[in-house]
Amino acid sequence: MVEEPVVKTPPPTQHISFDDEEAKIATEIPKLTGLTHPDLSGEEIQEFVQKYNIEIAYSPKDSFREMSYLVLGLGFVLAIYVWLASAIDSDNSGQCCGIMLLSMSIAPFLDAAHYSKKKEWQQKHAMDHKSSDNSIAINMMLGIILSLIVVVWFILL
Repeated sequence: MVEEPVVKTPPPTQHISFDDEEAKIATEIPKLTGLTHPDLSGEEIQEFVQKYNIEIAYSPKDSFREMSYLVLGLGFVLAIYVWLASAIDSDNSGQCCGIMLLSMSIAPFLDAAHYSKKKEWQQKHAMDHKSSDNSIAINMMLGIILSLIVVVWFILL
């Protein structure tokens, strides 16, 4: 008696449907507005997100955060270049620190712009935006302080 091998068939595909009114409302939401819907309040959106365990994350197309990193990187590279050039010609010794300070004063403003856009996104999705408010304030103060230091640096140099 020879046993025939058992052929495993994949399970049938499943279609998940909701009988819940909130789910029907959510499926009608246009993609451009995210989770906002004119008939839902902020609390209802939060309940919907928590109920169906929807993970949403801020991912902008134009990232000011990446631009701030780029400004810092370019400032660092340019400062090293000027520092190496000053080793040959001692006339511009000290400009490398000014260049680095200048890039460090521009980067917080770009970071504040990132948090400003993130705050708008959080408000649109009825999320808490206190951390974005704090980050905007800290970055603006840091940018202003560093800008004043740069102005004084170049005046005294």
